[in-house]
Amino acid sequence: MPSVYVTEKAPSFKNSCTLSFKRTNSLVVDHKLLKNSVLTKEELEKDYPDVDYRLLPFTGTWNDANSTNKNEFFKDDIDDPHVKRKIAILARYPEIRNLYGPDESTQYITLICVITQLLSTYIFTKLLNLPYKILIILAYIVGASISQIIGIIFHEISHQLLSNKPVVNKLYSIIGNIIIPLPIGISFCKYHLDHHAYQGVEGKDPDLPLEFEKWLVSNRWYFKIVWIFIYPLLYVLRGAVYAKKFTYWELLNWLCTLSTDACIFYACGSKGLAYLVLSMWFGFGIHPVAAHFIQEHYVFTQGQETYSYYGWWNKLFLNIGYHNEHHDFQKIAWSRLPAVRRIAGEFYNCLDAHYSWLGVFARFIFDDGMGPSARAVRDRECQRKGRKMIKVSI
Repeated sequence: MPSVYVTEKAPSFKNSCTLSFKRTNSLVVDHKLLKNSVLTKEELEKDYPDVDYRLLPFTGTWNDANSTNKNEFFKDDIDDPHVKRKIAILARYPEIRNLYGPDESTQYITLICVITQLLSTYIFTKLLNLPYKILIILAYIVGASISQIIGIIFHEISHQLLSNKPVVNKLYSIIGNIIIPLPIGISFCKYHLDHHAYQGVEGKDPDLPLEFEKWLVSNRWYFKIVWIFIYPLLYVLRGAVYAKKFTYWELLNWLCTLSTDACIFYACGSKGLAYLVLSMWFGFGIHPVAAHFIQEHYVFTQGQETYSYYGWWNKLFLNIGYHNEHHDFQKIAWSRLPAVRRIAGEFYNCLDAHYSWLGVFARFIFDDGMGPSARAVRDRECQRKGRKMIKVSI
């Protein structure tokens, strides 16, 4: 069974667009404007410059350069679909705004993860003094899972979803970073918002693979395995390329993380620090849940650049799979993202989705059409052009 498929039978959007709804948003125009139009795409752009010519669900019609050259991105000529889909959803379901806001229970999850990881490190490496072959297994199963949850919490923090107070979010980023040996918490928050503001924009989106990744890996399955294994390093390199100004909060993050690393080394020795490094490396690389890094924006279906995962792992890993819903509504905390799909299901059930993270890894590795270059990109001018077409037709 393929790892990507339509989640359920649903009417096509061109048909479902005829459903009646209360127009509460002046940015929404009559669906007949585009549905019944016989104008070409170019004529639509000329005659209705403020209306997005794409019908729901605003999928792309990009140039398939990747089909002939596995080292080239898919080239789109308009903005990403998320702003337009948000406008359309809120026009039909304004009550979704009631879901906005942080989930402060995530603060307690952060503390539980940090305490559990520290206790595990001490027990495994100091009290039991387990051999490295056992420690590696435990780091993959236990430590990597906790590290991945902390990484997801960093993601929540970047959107101010642990608290309404920015300083509280920053402090919890530093607290969570106690069990991640590298000081990445504050820096991730700084760079991640650019991914949302400039999704797929070359030179702006820090989530896009670098040129050397595309050319070195291409579509060779054995290099793709190596690429997944070293993904934690690549993620850091991508951020370094953009080199934003170093902040005082990042300095505090570095001081606190290096200090806790020293304390762990003092209490548990080199084996304790090695356990945390392995947990981080596995958690952000070859752990099954780390497949969400590929699931989210690598193109498995032509025309679609963002994908959700609806499998059972979401219950343990803070609904990180609900990625389309998250990009549409960045102000909604992880615990309320499933409600977005329940309320506005017709906007999501026609999109392709994943149900297996292991299936994501398998298809990415062994499908010749997949690789680091299997991403949809656009230039800044195309994004600006798309953003000016702020009205949507449903």
